[in-house]
Amino acid sequence: MLYDGITPIKGADLPLLTRLQFLCVIFLGLFSGAMLFIATCIAPYWAALAPDIFRENFRVLGPFVGDKMVPLMGASILLSALCSVFCKEDRSRWSVVFGLVVLIVPTYLVVHAPINELFLGPDLLSPVELLELRRRWITWHWARTFAGLSAFGIAVINFRNVK
Repeated sequence: MLYDGITPIKGADLPLLTRLQFLCVIFLGLFSGAMLFIATCIAPYWAALAPDIFRENFRVLGPFVGDKMVPLMGASILLSALCSVFCKEDRSRWSVVFGLVVLIVPTYLVVHAPINELFLGPDLLSPVELLELRRRWITWHWARTFAGLSAFGIAVINFRNVK
């Protein structure tokens, strides 16, 4: 049945906090799902490439992926922070979600952003250095993926407990 534009949509009267929690779950799902896709599909592809081909590929795909990930990370941080402040009944669980999402930020700033710049910059790295940096990038990416998936899982549990 098509929506007629007049009849209220079932569930449209949801409280604001429930909507906030729902948005948080959605964005955490998008963010952690995107990290999982990178970890399971893109990173293994990059790991299989020769250093010179990897750099060419990263210069095209890296910024494209980063342009999507940074806003998802920002939205996930903001929404989980709002949930941890305003959802008084389960504040401690939402604070865990927020803490896990915030843990992703240092890995991005300290590990990924500098390595990304080296991959995108002039070809000053030896093949051995590039392989080591790529291995470090992938290892830390898995760490932030697990943090994101954990945050998403806890957020889903929190949302399911909404009364």
